[in-house]
Amino acid sequence: MKTAHPIKLIAAVTTLALTVSLSSCGGKPEAQSPSNSSPNPQANSSVTRPTESPRASAIAPDKTETDKPNSSSTSPDKTQSWTSNPVPDSEEPSSGSPSSVEPPSEAPQSAPAPQEEPRQQANGEVPVRPIDSLPPQAGARMGNIQYLSSETTPNAAIEQAIIQDVGDRTTAQQVRYYYDRIDLNGDGNSEALVYLNGSYTCGSGGCTLLVLEPQGQNFQIVSSMTLVNSPVIVSSERTDGWNDLIIKVEGGGAQPHYARLQYGTSGTSGYPGNPSTAPEVNSTINGTAVITDEITPSGGIAIQ
Repeated sequence: MKTAHPIKLIAAVTTLALTVSLSSCGGKPEAQSPSNSSPNPQANSSVTRPTESPRASAIAPDKTETDKPNSSSTSPDKTQSWTSNPVPDSEEPSSGSPSSVEPPSEAPQSAPAPQEEPRQQANGEVPVRPIDSLPPQAGARMGNIQYLSSETTPNAAIEQAIIQDVGDRTTAQQVRYYYDRIDLNGDGNSEALVYLNGSYTCGSGGCTLLVLEPQGQNFQIVSSMTLVNSPVIVSSERTDGWNDLIIKVEGGGAQPHYARLQYGTSGTSGYPGNPSTAPEVNSTINGTAVITDEITPSGGIAIQ
């Protein structure tokens, strides 16, 4: 039987004694292999753990629940901007705008002024409203003037007289006419004053005016006057049994004035054919103004 080598035995005993001595003193070996150390965190209670950072979901101490933004409310600045700068009609307000706040409504429009009812003519026609009243001119002043608008119903007998005056139907169809009926000679029958508007019958000084006297179912031409401006005033004064006609002369280089056209003073029956050669009016005018409508290229009555 072999026995242990004396030196090895002494070394083993010495190591054992050293280990027992260290354990009884609470110490530990100074060097240990990392592979033999245990990862248990409870093995050494004297090790200080690092301080954990606050969680991201925690609320800051100086911000309470009431400080949280509320998506359903609007800040005072936004309310002010809404009041001072309302959203245009083409834009929708943001979802954060309070439902109780409404953009300012448009200013109420003023009600239109009541319009004057058109006068009812004796023949049942309802004419269009007349233009503004006639102004004074030179020495002439307006006195008691009644204003009548032209009639609006086509009249076949008047159209035949127009065709006779201009020469043919084709030319007459280039003309639009305005007319009024009024008794000029006191016989109880209404004559017709017909104003012809068109490139064929008008110039810079005015248009053609026909004075027609009824003959049965037709009309006879009493006078055909050129360079006439509407309206035409049927004066309360008469010459040779017929009412004088007062016509404003202007345009074509003429000095604006009112002229008096008197029946039978031109050497023939009827009224003078050119108002610019008639005497100027320098007194107060009384009577009835006819064909007081605004004359336009598409106005009046077209000949069929």
